[in-house]
Amino acid sequence: MQEEELKKYQNKLTELKKKLEKEIKETPDIIDYGTEAGEDEEVDEAISADVQASLKKNFKRRLEDVKSALIKIKEKTYGLCEKCKGEIEKEILKIDPESRHCKKEKTYGLCEKCKGEIEKEILKIDPESRHCKKHKSI
Repeated sequence: MQEEELKKYQNKLTELKKKLEKEIKETPDIIDYGTEAGEDEEVDEAISADVQASLKKNFKRRLEDVKSALIKIKEKTYGLCEKCKGEIEKEILKIDPESRHCKKEKTYGLCEKCKGEIEKEILKIDPESRHCKKHKSI
């Protein structure tokens, strides 16, 4: 990858890092509706807490991917798939600059029919399998 292109991705990733850090900081851990909450409010509070925790977890996971991508830029390994070591396609990096995998590896282990995960026992027997148990015979 050319130096100019790397700089563009570095800037994009740095901005994304700042945005994610802000989101993590501003996403509350728990929403408190007060002590007088009724049963419905308690259910809402539990659901909201789950949603907030899930959001925060996703922000943190993505932030780690962004940090990893920035390190890879410094180490001159940015844009290489972590699994096959081939180049990650530009169309993937444009929409997902912190991507760790190329197109082929992103879809490995996913059923072509339902996009669900292919069971491990099938992949053990047939590592090239493109279908889950449900769609194997189709």
